[in-house]
Amino acid sequence: MLAARCPYYNALWRQGWQESSQSVLQLSDELSSVSFSHFLKYIYTDIFDVDGDSVVDVLKLSQKVQMSSLKTLCERFVSGSIDADNVCGLYQLASELDSLAIKNMCLKFFEKVRILVLLLHDCCFNVKYS
Repeated sequence: MLAARCPYYNALWRQGWQESSQSVLQLSDELSSVSFSHFLKYIYTDIFDVDGDSVVDVLKLSQKVQMSSLKTLCERFVSGSIDADNVCGLYQLASELDSLAIKNMCLKFFEKVRILVLLLHDCCFNVKYS
């Protein structure tokens, strides 16, 4: 099933890489069992069921195994959760993963914040103090 759904695993087994003869494959040292179960659920059912705690891990894994459909779903999820607390970290993640979707959403967020700051700045200078 992995080879049918993931170009990475397809190449791994078809081209006879060293890992194809091993009984255990190491995916990622940092991947939690919850994140991996979300990944497997998508592989076997096409159901995208991640939460905010695991979406970044699933995104990284989808990038590694070249699952563009899962990567796109993760990018949409992440893009919808950008806020002032996480925008810088997500922009850095987007740069590391070459995710234009997340990068563009971060830039749009920065633009909104810049406009808001300019408006607040202008309002503050127009206040008359007595």
